Amino acid sequence: METTTSAPPKRRSGCGIWILFLVLGIGLACSIALNIGLGIAMAISSSFGSFGTTTPLGDTAVDEFPEFQEEWSYGDGETKALRLSIDGLIFREVEGGLFEESYDWVAYTLSQIRAATLDEEIQVILLEIDSPGGAITPTDQIYSALNQFKQSREDRFVVTYIRDMAASGGYYIAMASDWIVAEPTAMVGSIGVIMQSLNWADLSQRIGISDVTIKSGENKDLLNPFRTPTEAETSMLQGMVDELYTRFTDIVREGRNFGDRDISPLTDGSIFSAPTALREGMIDALGRWEDAAAKAKELAGTEDLKFVRYYEHPSFFNWFSSLRAPDPVRTLTRLQRPRALYLWSP
Repeated sequence: METTTSAPPKRRSGCGIWILFLVLGIGLACSIALNIGLGIAMAISSSFGSFGTTTPLGDTAVDEFPEFQEEWSYGDGETKALRLSIDGLIFREVEGGLFEESYDWVAYTLSQIRAATLDEEIQVILLEIDSPGGAITPTDQIYSALNQFKQSREDRFVVTYIRDMAASGGYYIAMASDWIVAEPTAMVGSIGVIMQSLNWADLSQRIGISDVTIKSGENKDLLNPFRTPTEAETSMLQGMVDELYTRFTDIVREGRNFGDRDISPLTDGSIFSAPTALREGMIDALGRWEDAAAKAKELAGTEDLKFVRYYEHPSFFNWFSSLRAPDPVRTLTRLQRPRALYLWSP
């Protein structure tokens, strides 16, 4: 009687995980090499500069009179409209590397608005928003700069086109607009202020971790995660949030001409579909980018409106540093420190 012996099952190859480690290792090595190379280049540049005289100042104050190159986007004519994008979270924080030259998106946006204000040919800013909001002060700075653009001349206007979302701080900025068009599928609203913090006082007691805090005053360690906040501390922070909320609602009331209408159902933090926002008077129309462009032409009083974008050619150091690997840890922890926000954070 013949017996058959089955072959032993093949072991699964572990090469897949090693390939993953290899790819990650190569990426890390490249990132380190690029950062070190940038540092060496900056050091060499600094060394050579130290042998000569100081570089003379230019003829223009670059912050007072910012200059950008223009990219022709749409339409034609001598009267111009600037396409300005508000995309993603509104924060000044920059993900930095060891030698990376910093980049401030908010400052860059404010510079574009200032350049448009100084350019006599710019009559309209077409604001394109897709943002859940963000930090309060940068949000208010952009809103104020847009108002300064409009106030610089009586024939200047701001038109907003909401692509996917204008929530919280994103909607706050839109309040500087003379007309708001939203995609039919967009989300609008979340009017309010939020402040969040983690608290692991109970957990730390269970696992035997204690906190040592040396402070100069009773309230210096507000929202210390190792202790439960007192009623007085909660009341203090709530008062600050309420003040910022009142400012937000006042701006919405003025921007949308709500007058004495009770807008509390709109300002409790709720998010609305674009059709609902239209019915409630939070926006002026449903439509596409072309509809917002048509409204810009109408307000400007001309069919010959040239839409442009501003851009800058990056310096060598900006270009070189942008090749570094991203910093996922900083990205994930960006919102962890406690602060008041105009932000929709579901």
